[in-house]
Amino acid sequence: PAFQKELTKLNLLYGKGFEDRGGEDERARLFLKVQGAVMPKYGYSGTQAGVLEMLAVAARFNGNPEFDSNRLKLNVLLGLAPSAEEKAAMDASAPDFAGKGSGKSKGKALLQRDSGWSRTLLTDLSMHQP
Repeated sequence: PAFQKELTKLNLLYGKGFEDRGGEDERARLFLKVQGAVMPKYGYSGTQAGVLEMLAVAARFNGNPEFDSNRLKLNVLLGLAPSAEEKAAMDASAPDFAGKGSGKSKGKALLQRDSGWSRTLLTDLSMHQP
């Protein structure tokens, strides 16, 4: 419950992680509180370096359908990827490139909206060290 409360606070303050509105360092620290307690049980240090080591080892499973599916489920729960409903809402509000107006501003809006949604937990945690 404490983790979920803290994650909810971060989501209210910055938006969800996939929205790229800030809070990456705070999320990495929050995730490490949980990971740091669990990872030593599996031979990894409970530090950011241990997280990176664990993720590097787990990367060999990228492309495995079950692993990828579970990673996506986890990322949705953590707010690092949009749920199906959030993705549909993003797609519905995306600019219509065939519509009126200049393509430059519409392309920029689409890039800003979609820039972070596909990031995985692996990428997010490996890029942000507290």
